[in-house]
Amino acid sequence: VMGAVRVPTLFVHSREDYRVPSRSALHGFARLGASDKTLVWREGVGHVLAADRGREELFRVVVEWLSGRM
Repeated sequence: VMGAVRVPTLFVHSREDYRVPSRSALHGFARLGASDKTLVWREGVGHVLAADRGREELFRVVVEWLSGRM
């Protein structure tokens, strides 16, 4: 399934995610079929990145990534 993803992909993951280990995130990212893919590691946050502290920084990263593709 991951190999079928061909659209530009921003993959954001927390090193401290208590549900999805970093090793699993790396495996998923590597399997993406998109040629344009970006992995961003977040530090000091948990599983739900958009609801955790530092979410403003996450939003900035997303806007910057999207702006580079318009």
